[in-house]
Amino acid sequence: RPPRTTQGVSSAASDVYKRQIMKTPAKKPEISYKEYEEMVNSKFEIQKVEPETKSTIRTGIMGYKQGMTTFWDKWGKAIVSTIIQVDRCQVLQVKTKAKEGVDALQIGVGDRPIRNVPKPLLGICLKAGVPPKRDVREFKITPENVLPVGYMLTPRHLVPGQYVDVQSISKGKGFQGVMKRWHFRGGSASHGNTKAHRRPGAIGQRTYPGKIWKGKRMAGRLGGKTITVQNQKVARIDITKSLVYINGVVPGSI
Repeated sequence: RPPRTTQGVSSAASDVYKRQIMKTPAKKPEISYKEYEEMVNSKFEIQKVEPETKSTIRTGIMGYKQGMTTFWDKWGKAIVSTIIQVDRCQVLQVKTKAKEGVDALQIGVGDRPIRNVPKPLLGICLKAGVPPKRDVREFKITPENVLPVGYMLTPRHLVPGQYVDVQSISKGKGFQGVMKRWHFRGGSASHGNTKAHRRPGAIGQRTYPGKIWKGKRMAGRLGGKTITVQNQKVARIDITKSLVYINGVVPGSI
């Protein structure tokens, strides 16, 4: 029996490698948000409304906060901005004043597993022909700014330089005292102070009125509320990665 040659070993190994390659499914090429938007919106024909007036109300868009960054403009000024990603934001439902009593668009963003989708939301998504969305909100509009069901909204909806109102949920900090919650000065640090360094002090009156007035600033839960920041400037947009850069700070966690 002739000895096994190196050429025979290499050819056998290559045959095994080829069989493994044939069994392994090829990875699908990833497409950008821009290509996905063009693919989804190719079946819609949108006409621009001219001219736009102060009474014209367009729909808003939704996204997820990704963090903050700093970049410099052409004059060398540092601009601190918040990065928001508009993740597959689509129109789920169109509401009219004749049927629902209000002109509005129902917008969905993100995705979620089908097993975690409530049945009413699942029915809306199936009727619209879009994947189940993670978050859904409504935006009031004027009748001339109606968009078709399934239309995808991207950062192209905004223009760099325009001012927008940003609404989000602030970070929840739990139950906090008056010094952290309301910025009270607190008691003196020494000279007769006994265990009253961070106490609120007097909170009521005498026999009359004999109660604590509503709205009294006291200890309680801090954060976790809907905050609206007005007149935030759109610094730039990234169509490929579906990012919106907004000047300043946007409340909420990443």
